[in-house]
Amino acid sequence: MQEYHETVDLCDGSKVTVRDTSRADLEEAYEFFRSVPDEERQYLRIDVCDREVLSGRYEKIEAGKAIRLIAECRGKIVGEATLETMRYGWLRKSGEVRLLILPKYRDHGLEQVLAREVFLLAARLGLHTLIARVMDSQKGTFETFSNLHFDHVATQKDQAIDVQGRLHDVHLLTFSLRKMWGAMEDAIGEANTMPLRNYY
Repeated sequence: MQEYHETVDLCDGSKVTVRDTSRADLEEAYEFFRSVPDEERQYLRIDVCDREVLSGRYEKIEAGKAIRLIAECRGKIVGEATLETMRYGWLRKSGEVRLLILPKYRDHGLEQVLAREVFLLAARLGLHTLIARVMDSQKGTFETFSNLHFDHVATQKDQAIDVQGRLHDVHLLTFSLRKMWGAMEDAIGEANTMPLRNYY
């Protein structure tokens, strides 16, 4: 896939660079995850404060099973978006998306920037559906995906175990790219059939 690199302005005027990540970013990524509040980090899927575990994430990138975009501000990672895919099987047209943004940057539009890029990547890959799995204690993350118009389709009871060994329900949310593109095509079709007005 073509290398991604773009600089965007957030609502507060901060400039953020969104780009692909690689093993060269391991230490920077480690510091990013250490900056995530403890009450949020304990609910993440893997122990991101273990360098060896963190390094294993790059194997999926190199195998073409995941795309990870990072957002940098003033030389430090402040957010990450992940899109994981399957090449074969029932879910080959679906992708699992995860977003993680430092609290300071959540109200300045970074969520929307990263989500937009994930949607575009998914469309480029020909995916039909985006999936998000959120633990019941991740109320902020659930709200983020709800604000991005993901639909809550199911709750899996006691399916996740946090770092303390406690069981949690997992909420399954989905976003239909086919439905979104279809709605856009309908809107364009309706616009093309509207009579033109003379404004001169």
